[in-house]
Amino acid sequence: MTEAELIAQVLEARGKTEQQLPRFRILGVVKLAREALADQIASSGDRQLRELLRKTFGTVTSNDEGVADLTPMLTDAEPLLLKHFDSAEIYLAGNRRRLTLLPDESAVREDRIPGFPFGALAGKNLLVFVDNAPFEGDVSIRAAYSPALANIPAQSTLGERFVAITGALATQEQPSVSRTQTQEMKTVIAEGK
Repeated sequence: MTEAELIAQVLEARGKTEQQLPRFRILGVVKLAREALADQIASSGDRQLRELLRKTFGTVTSNDEGVADLTPMLTDAEPLLLKHFDSAEIYLAGNRRRLTLLPDESAVREDRIPGFPFGALAGKNLLVFVDNAPFEGDVSIRAAYSPALANIPAQSTLGERFVAITGALATQEQPSVSRTQTQEMKTVIAEGK
């Protein structure tokens, strides 16, 4: 979706002119709207819907203390949603088992089952341990993300949700998703398979 498409669709959906709802108000909430859309999708109970906004990020490397810096993923043009990191699929080089994310740093340092990777978030870092020792090496992460404006299809249910959220934020109203939009989203997912 382009900025021009977004502005036109928000104005049409809200029944407003550019004088009533200036473009700077719409464009000023794009980042928040992207995050709200991503959060809404990541929070969905529908796995197929959640998959629309999940991707595999580039590999990060953990150091000899088992610390992997997530900053590159958080500052990406389509950043990782740290809020939904508990649903991330995390794998370590040389280990086919999925990492189990624990609630805090102290829990990751306790004795654990040998051969199974464990980790915990510590700010913008991921602590990674295997066999009760820090893991040093490559870590791959597939997780929820906030899409770039250009990667939100204008003529889609995902685009319609984004327009509704953007319009609500620009006019400071609560966004709502109709049952029709939810059903259409499921139809789009089914057609994509």
